[in-house]
Amino acid sequence: MAENEGQELGEVSAAEMNDVTHNVADLTLGGATQPSDIDRLRRFLCLGSEGGTYSIQATATSPDNSGVCTALIRLIGDGSGQQAVDEIVKCSKQGQSANREPVIFALAMCARSTDATTKSAGYGALEDVCCSSKDLLTFVRFSESLSSKGTGWGRSHRSSIARWYNNTPVLQLARQLTVTRRYSGWSHADVLRLAHVKPDNEAVSAVLKFIMKGAKTFREEYSNKDVPETVRPVVDYLLAVDSCLHANNEKTAANLILQYELMKEHIPTPLLNSKQVWGSLLTTMPLENVLQNLIKMTRIGLLTSKSPATKSLTDRLCSEQTFAESSLHPFTLLSLLKIYEEGKTGRKTKTKWTPVPEITQALMTAFHLSFKFLSPIGKRFLLAIDVSSSMEFGVLCGCQQLRPRHAAATMAMGVARTESNSHIMAFSTQLIPIPVNQNTRLDEILQSMTKMSMGTTDCALPMLWALNSEVPVDVFIVFTDSDTVTGNIHPTKALQDYRKLMGIDAKLIVCGLTSKGFTISDASDLAMLDMVGFDWLSPQVIRNFASDCF
Repeated sequence: MAENEGQELGEVSAAEMNDVTHNVADLTLGGATQPSDIDRLRRFLCLGSEGGTYSIQATATSPDNSGVCTALIRLIGDGSGQQAVDEIVKCSKQGQSANREPVIFALAMCARSTDATTKSAGYGALEDVCCSSKDLLTFVRFSESLSSKGTGWGRSHRSSIARWYNNTPVLQLARQLTVTRRYSGWSHADVLRLAHVKPDNEAVSAVLKFIMKGAKTFREEYSNKDVPETVRPVVDYLLAVDSCLHANNEKTAANLILQYELMKEHIPTPLLNSKQVWGSLLTTMPLENVLQNLIKMTRIGLLTSKSPATKSLTDRLCSEQTFAESSLHPFTLLSLLKIYEEGKTGRKTKTKWTPVPEITQALMTAFHLSFKFLSPIGKRFLLAIDVSSSMEFGVLCGCQQLRPRHAAATMAMGVARTESNSHIMAFSTQLIPIPVNQNTRLDEILQSMTKMSMGTTDCALPMLWALNSEVPVDVFIVFTDSDTVTGNIHPTKALQDYRKLMGIDAKLIVCGLTSKGFTISDASDLAMLDMVGFDWLSPQVIRNFASDCF
């Protein structure tokens, strides 16, 4: 049989994929164990690159730039496609990726492969990996970009997409498709048309008719139609969405929001400045969505000093139950607080608001409260923090309203409150302890850091100090601005010496908080990680790396 016989239009053959591997050099430095292709795939899924660097400024994944995963190409070529798909599913289900795009792109690579096992596994995992309509449309975009021939809409591609629409719980499907009608350059109407999706039941059929034929046709068909009880909830929901989108008074929209838990995307543009409408959204929206729209609600006058809406929000922010049910990290809350306190967005923008004192105070309370719900990793940590003036006055690469020391102090507080065996140190004339415990507040640790005399940020010093002091450490983390000085001993060598002499397979993370690019880690050493900048995803990257996810 010819090599490409039976290949669907738009698929990329294993031979074509393997062409890109010839320029990949295998490097081994200082005796470090060479990462396997599975190791490199895990890095790609978790970081967006196969190297040892996480950058908040990394470009979007695409097959046309360095985002392509050469390790996955080799795995497919070696007949390990099923194992690769298993890793992709595991990473997705366990939330190990800082960004969804690398995971979805890797799945698209597998699905577009001409290796039968890989292709089948890739399409079979679509529902496990693409958990939202945004994920699905991103998968479609990547699949299209990987299609070198034809349209890329073969039978396997169409069938897997049809299963996604038919197997998603119908009310969830209706909500997702009406909230996110278009994303990543694709609309659901386009995808449904190209995939020739045939609904498995009348409830799914109602949702697809609403998207494909429009609300007017849907209303004409279903307004007076006697539909089965299993279909009535989704029909009522879709009719409510249409009524809200065409509401000409705020009372009607506000009532529909409360009754059907509608979202901001369901609100007509003329009513997006209505206090009554936003008051209803404040009641129904998850906390993450509320905080994303905090500035909007302040600007329109819903949130004012001593208003009922402000009281409702501050009570929510100061409740332990809120954070027991939320995944918000303290750093995210601190970032939101500092942005809100600023009273304006950017230096040249005209968008301004007057921060409400009760809300800023509640956000600070929420910041300290959220530490209580961080779960321990169970490793021995040593954090070494640069206390130079640039950490106090520089701008954090990732949030211009924060200083680099805010990020370092927040992470130090998190480690001190969750890990029973940890050391928080400062780069002074030598490494010296920073006084921080489970009860230390942000202002207290910042004040302690300000009083310390600064020293050279030698990234090898934490390992040298721990070795000389015979302190067992599993994870070293250095927080600096962009000063990544190396002394007589390179950090890679210092880490290797520490491992050998202490018998501990220790890891090293170097965070350049104002940096736009540096290289400390040895790319062939799986236990070293450089972090360029620091954003709300960075704490999860650190946690995943320390927890041996990659």
